[in-house]
Amino acid sequence: MITAYAATDTAIDALRKGAYDYLRKPVNYEELLAVLARAFDRILLADANRRAERALRESEERYRTLVALSPVGLYRTDLAGNCFYVNERWQKITGRSLGEALEKGWVDAVHPEDRERVLAEWRQFCEKGKPFRLEYRYLTPNGETRWVLGQTATEQGPNGQPIGLVGTVTDVTDRRRAEEAKRRVQRMEALVRMSGGVAHEFNNLLAVVVGNLELAQDDEALSEGTRNLIDRALGAVDRGVDLVAQLQSFSRREPQSPEPVDALSVIDETAQLVAPLLGSAISLIVEPSDGVWPAHTDAGQLEAALLNIINNARDAMPRGGSIRIRAQNLDVDRRSAGTPVELEPGAYVVVAVTDSGTGMTSEILQRAFDPFFTTKEFGRGSGLGLSMVYGFASEGGGTARIESVPGKGTTVRLYLRRSWQAPAAREAPDPGQLEPGRGERILVLEDDTALRQLAAELLASLGYHASEASTAVEARNRISEGPAFDLLLVNRRLCEGAGAFDPTREVQAGQAGLAVVYMAGRLPDTAAKSEPTGDDTPVLVRPFRRAQLARQVRRALDARGKAHQPE
Repeated sequence: MITAYAATDTAIDALRKGAYDYLRKPVNYEELLAVLARAFDRILLADANRRAERALRESEERYRTLVALSPVGLYRTDLAGNCFYVNERWQKITGRSLGEALEKGWVDAVHPEDRERVLAEWRQFCEKGKPFRLEYRYLTPNGETRWVLGQTATEQGPNGQPIGLVGTVTDVTDRRRAEEAKRRVQRMEALVRMSGGVAHEFNNLLAVVVGNLELAQDDEALSEGTRNLIDRALGAVDRGVDLVAQLQSFSRREPQSPEPVDALSVIDETAQLVAPLLGSAISLIVEPSDGVWPAHTDAGQLEAALLNIINNARDAMPRGGSIRIRAQNLDVDRRSAGTPVELEPGAYVVVAVTDSGTGMTSEILQRAFDPFFTTKEFGRGSGLGLSMVYGFASEGGGTARIESVPGKGTTVRLYLRRSWQAPAAREAPDPGQLEPGRGERILVLEDDTALRQLAAELLASLGYHASEASTAVEARNRISEGPAFDLLLVNRRLCEGAGAFDPTREVQAGQAGLAVVYMAGRLPDTAAKSEPTGDDTPVLVRPFRRAQLARQVRRALDARGKAHQPE
């Protein structure tokens, strides 16, 4: 402002109205330049302040946006641990709002079992500066458990003094689940190896027991009471055979015979079989499903798995309830949410069995697939049912999963690979004929003394002349020295590996037309068929009954006779 009045009041009034400065007339040019310089400085300062304020607002907006969109949960507290801020991600992880997190509410979100551990680490951080980096759990209001990696740092004020604490939580639930699945697989593999060894040894013991019991039955001097005792013992052996079959299935040493299977048909047949045994208090419902794909699986083992699951469901409903079975299709890709992590991408048929029973606690659920684990009273369960189910499903390229809530029931899901072929019609097996021996000579090759002697005695009781050999060398010598044998009864394990006994080559070198029957602790699988045994070679699976031995030997001898009849 330029004025001819020099009054102080006039200058103050002008400055109040927004003038930067004032000049009195007549104007001194040096004074004018000084006033203009001061005015320009004020303009530049005001512009710089406006730019700084705008940059601060933009920075704060970017910070708020980054915090809001951060994949990491954030919370801030004062030095006493009273929370005054959490971001949206923290609220999503914990299932709690900002209002619920304020003050000490953020601590209430921590799982009760982890709360003391978290607070102890927190105090160590606050009092001694110990780094806070800890994995722990949050428990959401709906009962879901979320694992997080928590880290904390000190927030400092302008003078460098601590004014509060900043914490981050990273959701690591998926990683923890994957690690647990890996540990479960490793544990199951160790149990698989153990179960396989137990099954093999138990098989041999049962073979000796059943064979000697049947030989004892031949004694005509036995009293009726003694015969009844033998029959009871043989019944117990049969139950032992079932137990070994479950062990072998779990240990994957009992190979499946996968083929295209109509899962709905197996479900319907199983339901018809088991429904009358459940009682009137339990309803069994097969939910209708359209367009379910064929499954690439073993129909017999699928039926056995369903029977095991239904049996467990029944035991979980002592006061009655319902069991529902449903089959549906599932396409799995790398991005599929909610599917078991061990499933490879592809098409699956999912068979779900849901009951309204007592359910399982988390501790029981974690061990449900472990062999020999059972919650039933002693004598009511072997603990192999669900482990057999898991082994069956995983061996076929799928898996099994259990979901359970105490008091609300359990759902067991079997994930089975889809078959791209239509199921074939199922045929009943031909039982064949049982005939005694006619004095034929049989060489028994078995390195287990008890099993070898038993097989020879069983053959003798059937009317055959049996000789024994414990090694491949001894067997070769007996074949070459004569007299001629009509059939070889060989432990199939002795025909595997380097330097093994090759029946085809030995027979060609020794004498033509010699029939062969194998003994084994299990049926041959696909790999075995590439060995020099021949696809048509009959196999006796231990422990076998005398009638089974007679049938297989007779068939092999009759087939040999037909093959060498003159045309």
